[in-house]
Amino acid sequence: MSTIDDLQKQADDDVAHAVGSEQTNRDATIDTNTEIEMVRDHLDDVEDRNATTIQILDDTVIATESRDLSEREYSVLRTSLKALTGEHPFKRIAQESDDSVSNRQIALEGFKETLKKFWAYIKEQAKKFWNLLKRWWFKTFDISKRAKARAEKLIDRADREYGVSVENEISFKEIKKLAMNGRINDPAAIVKGLKDLELLTAELINTREADQFNDAAQDLTDKTAEIVEGIKSHADDLIKARGEDARIDRSDLGVRESDINEFIGIVETIFARSDSSLVNQQDFGLDKADKYLKQFAEPGKTSFKHSAHLPGDKWVLSISPAISRSTGPVIDLGTTIEGMRASRLLMASCLYGDKQYDADPLVKVLSTSTISRGCENIVRICEYINEYRGAFDRRDRFKERVIKDIDQVVNNLTQDNDMTYVECDRLIRSFANAIIGLIRRRSDFETSLCAYSMSTSIAFLNYSELSLKQYTK
Repeated sequence: MSTIDDLQKQADDDVAHAVGSEQTNRDATIDTNTEIEMVRDHLDDVEDRNATTIQILDDTVIATESRDLSEREYSVLRTSLKALTGEHPFKRIAQESDDSVSNRQIALEGFKETLKKFWAYIKEQAKKFWNLLKRWWFKTFDISKRAKARAEKLIDRADREYGVSVENEISFKEIKKLAMNGRINDPAAIVKGLKDLELLTAELINTREADQFNDAAQDLTDKTAEIVEGIKSHADDLIKARGEDARIDRSDLGVRESDINEFIGIVETIFARSDSSLVNQQDFGLDKADKYLKQFAEPGKTSFKHSAHLPGDKWVLSISPAISRSTGPVIDLGTTIEGMRASRLLMASCLYGDKQYDADPLVKVLSTSTISRGCENIVRICEYINEYRGAFDRRDRFKERVIKDIDQVVNNLTQDNDMTYVECDRLIRSFANAIIGLIRRRSDFETSLCAYSMSTSIAFLNYSELSLKQYTK
């Protein structure tokens, strides 16, 4: 049995357990599982540790330009990297070195080895993360088909219902998933939120053709290689101009803004766009906006946009680096990497995300026209997710191809012990890590958006079924 068949069978078993018979269908929910969340958080932590290691390397190089490391400094460095990586990266190198090799040389070689290991580990864990997503996606595809069928049946029932509701209010525990702007008793707002969700799903869940995936993979590889070659060529020019003993620091190396814009554009032909026609730059409707935004990134270093308010007191949050354009057409590579690491799309709680609602609230019975309009939006949301299934396998191959190609670029870096290029090499490795992280976060957002869309849709279907039961001829 193939891997795809194995995953499909596991997904079928999950759906059968979660959904059960048609009688218990209303109790089905879809959420990303804890293992996916754990690997996602772990990868974020590893990327942070990699960035911290790079900062320590920068400080070490600058502090020891004209002297060796003291034994105390050397010991502190070993302890610091042990805390970051779980091992002493200098130990093997020190054992293999003769007495003439300085502590500084051993430390810089140790940093180089550490960054190589970070790259290998991030690459391995990214593959694990995507393999976990595969099983979850098959489960989502199957539930979306069932949800679409339920929505179509409810539209038919609502259109044929000419009776009057016996009750004006009903008890519905899932209403928090449909809350809009802190209100749980506003059916018109809920339908408006479902319409906005439909538009966002259509816009942010791309379903490209196979040739577009193949072309984009090649374009991304070519653009990455072009950027890396440009960085290395510039480093060679600097060394020739300054002399072999000169050190290259991060401020010397840069990337043209036009190249980065082209690079991001290629990524967005496959994955969710970083912006949307529904996203705006309002003040977030918060009395303490900075306190809210600090949950996600530093407000002064990043810019935020958000979508229209969505059911469940949610919205899509777009985070991008606030890069100053006053420095000219070239952005230094360190700033570029920080910007790529900061860029992300999130499904986030908005103003009323922490609001507490009654555990068993009474809510209005939905009118038949409200049920029809809401279910029509859900049908289209499910269709977009089902269309995405055709693109899913191609997208997976795209990611594998990109990792392989970028891995080759990284492996082509300087293999000798020339410390002159250490800053150039480590920045290129960091650039490669940032690429993998950027693509992983885009995949993660698509997963979160679809999970949220299905959970919200099922809640509305359950609300609609309970409402229809209140009608009598």
